[in-house]
Amino acid sequence: MMTRRTGGFRLMGIVSIVLMAGWFSLRSADAMIDKPAPDIASATWLNSAPLRIGDLRGKVGLVEFWTFGCYNCRNVEPYVKQWHETYVDQGLVVIGVHSPEFSHEREVENVKRYI
Repeated sequence: MMTRRTGGFRLMGIVSIVLMAGWFSLRSADAMIDKPAPDIASATWLNSAPLRIGDLRGKVGLVEFWTFGCYNCRNVEPYVKQWHETYVDQGLVVIGVHSPEFSHEREVENVKRYI
């Protein structure tokens, strides 16, 4: 049985971990300020030639992480397509990063059929 004291220590431990994680993530974000973004690494590119960060200079890049089996990803998709159609002439580049969860989502042919 958990006592108030044990519960308090557990809560303090959880809060400490969350605060430390936030602090470390802020430090790593600060380390990237004024440095160029890393190049985009991907094994397979669909719908375009491979892009490099330098290709995006002067443009706005929207990176969308998705998978075709994700209900919420499907809900966002029409908005991303509309943004692309509306703003592509003004320099918007949409980069979709397929992030599969299940084995059938990892098969490139299934992804090609979806897009």
